[in-house]
Amino acid sequence: MKLNADKVLQALNEEEIYSFMRNMLLRIDFLELKTTEYTEEQFIRDIKEMKKSYWGVYEHRINPQTIFEEKKVSKVHIVFDSISRGSLKIALHDELSRMDEKVIAFSDTFSVGPIWRLHTEEGMRYRQDWLFHHINLDEEYIEDYDEEFPMVLAQIDAIPNDILVWG
Repeated sequence: MKLNADKVLQALNEEEIYSFMRNMLLRIDFLELKTTEYTEEQFIRDIKEMKKSYWGVYEHRINPQTIFEEKKVSKVHIVFDSISRGSLKIALHDELSRMDEKVIAFSDTFSVGPIWRLHTEEGMRYRQDWLFHHINLDEEYIEDYDEEFPMVLAQIDAIPNDILVWG
């Protein structure tokens, strides 16, 4: 696996980059403390594992179908915000790990605005423009819309089996 750091970092969102940096700095602190049994060898193993993990995030962002190809997913739950996604993951923790279930979150509320031809570039652009002009949304939300919405649609397109939609 040849890692292109720039591509991986561009694929990560701000929260994921923060998490990566925090994990890295904590491990460096453990290593420097000398009061723990954390060795340089363990540090190197952990860093390699982090690299592999973030490479996986990148792979899933550029090729959403890999989520369903790598492990057999028996059921997919779709929710409409990240808070619901987290809540559902906690509520279904045992089922998600035991039954190979997956939760996908749309960061969009379809109760307002046009939903005409959302599966096309034209429909996504029309909805984004409408939201921008009619709803007071955070500017960052509008900017992220171009990247996140098509990725979620690609993940849904790649689902080979049952889908549960939670409203």
